[in-house]
Amino acid sequence: MNQRTIDYFPGPVKLHPGQRYRSDRFRRINIIKLAPSTRDGRTMVAFSRSKELPLKATRLCPRFSASTSKEEPMPKQELTPESNRSWRFHSSTTMLLLFTVTVITVAVTGKSQAQVPAGSYQLSCTNPSMVPAQGGLMLQALCNDFVGSSKAAQLLNAKQCIGQIENINGALRCVVSNTADGIVGFTALTAPWGTEEIWTIDEPNVRQPTTQYKDIRYEKGEVIGIRAGGCVQTGGSGATWKDYVNPLGANANPLYMGQILLPGTGQNLEPIARVNNTKVTVPQQLPPTIQESDLFVTLGYTDDSYGDNGYYKHDDGNPSQCAGIGPAWVELSIIRPVVQATQTWTPGSEPFDLVWNPDNLDGNGLPVNPAWYPQTTGPFAMNGALGANFHTTCGPAMPNDTTIDIDKLKAICTTQAPMMDLMQPGLTNDLAGTAGFCAGDPLRGHLNWGIATHIGGLDLDGWSIGIGGDHDLNFDLVRPDNAGLTATAAGPGMDPALHLEFNSDEVVPQLGSPWWLSFSQAALNVSFDLTPNAEGVNEQARNMVYGKNAVVTGEFGIDGVHDDGQSESHPVYSMAIHISDQKGEQSVDETWVFFIRNSGTEGNCSHQNHSWIGLGPSQSLYFITLPWPTGATDVSLSASQVWGWGTTAEVGQVEKTVGQWTYLQLPNSPGADGQVTLHYTFPTGATPMDYVTKSPPPRKAAEETEVNWAELQKHFTDPAISASLQKALTLPLPTHAQPKGHLMTMNPQVVVHKQEPSPASKGILIRSRTTDDPVKQSWNSQIQTVLHSASTRSHSTAAPVQKP
Repeated sequence: MNQRTIDYFPGPVKLHPGQRYRSDRFRRINIIKLAPSTRDGRTMVAFSRSKELPLKATRLCPRFSASTSKEEPMPKQELTPESNRSWRFHSSTTMLLLFTVTVITVAVTGKSQAQVPAGSYQLSCTNPSMVPAQGGLMLQALCNDFVGSSKAAQLLNAKQCIGQIENINGALRCVVSNTADGIVGFTALTAPWGTEEIWTIDEPNVRQPTTQYKDIRYEKGEVIGIRAGGCVQTGGSGATWKDYVNPLGANANPLYMGQILLPGTGQNLEPIARVNNTKVTVPQQLPPTIQESDLFVTLGYTDDSYGDNGYYKHDDGNPSQCAGIGPAWVELSIIRPVVQATQTWTPGSEPFDLVWNPDNLDGNGLPVNPAWYPQTTGPFAMNGALGANFHTTCGPAMPNDTTIDIDKLKAICTTQAPMMDLMQPGLTNDLAGTAGFCAGDPLRGHLNWGIATHIGGLDLDGWSIGIGGDHDLNFDLVRPDNAGLTATAAGPGMDPALHLEFNSDEVVPQLGSPWWLSFSQAALNVSFDLTPNAEGVNEQARNMVYGKNAVVTGEFGIDGVHDDGQSESHPVYSMAIHISDQKGEQSVDETWVFFIRNSGTEGNCSHQNHSWIGLGPSQSLYFITLPWPTGATDVSLSASQVWGWGTTAEVGQVEKTVGQWTYLQLPNSPGADGQVTLHYTFPTGATPMDYVTKSPPPRKAAEETEVNWAELQKHFTDPAISASLQKALTLPLPTHAQPKGHLMTMNPQVVVHKQEPSPASKGILIRSRTTDDPVKQSWNSQIQTVLHSASTRSHSTAAPVQKP
């Protein structure tokens, strides 16, 4: 029987029923067998991940009719190995599927509105909708959780769900197995830079010491992200529910703890608490005692009696640890990043030398997704490993939190002479030794390498308000390769992410296009009191950006105040968000929203304004650089609505480098915002491919302690001084004044992009131009006035508070 190669999987391709196909590019999609749908004549595809899995008839997708064949084992005589990762199986009279199945349709139906998929989730969820998310479709809804509360839930790539979509304790899951060992969910994601499988185990088996999940397999060289949470009924009398990861109470730890074993990354079961919210790499060279057949997941649970464990009769625990928290869950993200064999990097030698591909710059001549030098070397280059811990690596070069020993920094940290932007120098002296204001750990501010562009999945992290809040809008950007992130990039309940910030007072009053007006009004519509560093997250605004592909250009560096030095892009100069797709027979319309500007500040713990100098003889060329869809042959401008922030009439231009980038050339003095729809065409016989990139997991916003009001108050005993300082530290809320800009036009003709010369092609960082920020100076002078008064009238005689 003929075999043919599928060039890219998954996605609609021309296939023929009754023939076998092999995918050479999508991992673990081995021999693929086709069978026609009984409903609409389209082609369905089944694939095998493991020869050990039983064949199982299942419902493929709501658009197809379900099969009713009973589960039966796979006949061994029908399997013949082609390679270590490929197995052949023969046709059958019924459509038999393995544990993991995917569906491919031969055709895409024009521009019809996506319908929400069927599933039992509709019994306990409301307001379901399908929204574009980075090239795929994400199902979102409000779902009741274990204790009856309504929660926002999402399921990425829901269109390709291979099982039943269910509401499991307030989370949308694509359930592929429901047994005594737990409820297993599976989602497959693909992106231009790699592939990812997300496995979830809800209500894992806690009635025995260990449980093997042989269907959840991984391979050498892959990166596994681990997240877990929830609670377990441990049995007995009284309140007996306990946290699955970090149990509290009598006999907790070593008892009542969830455990995990990932052979190749460890030898024995270990508490999940040790590896929760981390990523581990499976080595290419396995230990002698470990075989490739051993590479599957095992979970464990510690107890002295298992018979009464489970998930029944919920209580809050003793002490309280499960209030409002449902059953235990484990999420495993198995990632294999794709790295081009011809990838080149600029030179580097130290742990925090920033390197990039000099042959793949954006339209501004800036590095794209730069990484720390160690992330790009060795057999596991760009496999998702985080960079070093900035504090422990570079801290010895910082004798105090406002000074750097340049020679020592070059020797142990970076050869690239990053630039400091710390809190106002005079204010630093007034607050010397005070833990409450920009308590540097290791610096009282920022260390900036240069301007760079990053691409990844977006999440809204909140708006900084309250006492000491700097009004920054905070976002997170997630990439599977974790390029440029430090070892402390992942906080509790979070995936590693590049932190993004821009001052809402600088951007929001300028916005004029409908989408950005709607988003900013929602993002700043949060309830708060004058608590220190309140982080307000408006869920309506978050849903507008969550999981969407974004391109961000900003000042890349290390925030020395938070998390032992976290990587961030701050200030953000431009942001483009891919909000929707509309597919035709041989085309796709991509809609992007964006803003761009050429200056900004870095929040409380800084005192400078950073200006981005453009390209060209006039230094006035600025571009937003958008990824080119795989397989597209041309692009045209379908629609645009752009708001210029200046006072003169200006014209924007769309430019292209076929197969690589689309560029929006826009005025950036002072800036612009808007929305464009780009029409991409594909050759005859080709169909646009879906891709979905990894999105951040739903979580609470992180709290940033630039101003710790409780600590700061310890230094002042006079209530009047304390009240004056609180007033000085609380910025007035911005107003939505009518913007003073104007509608601008975009040239309807797309032209070929001509790349301007850039120092980055020779390994030279692109620095911003800095000046003292007059707005920050005025604000800081108010704080200094209060502090000077306090130092002469009522400074506390208590011992100074030491930095943690």
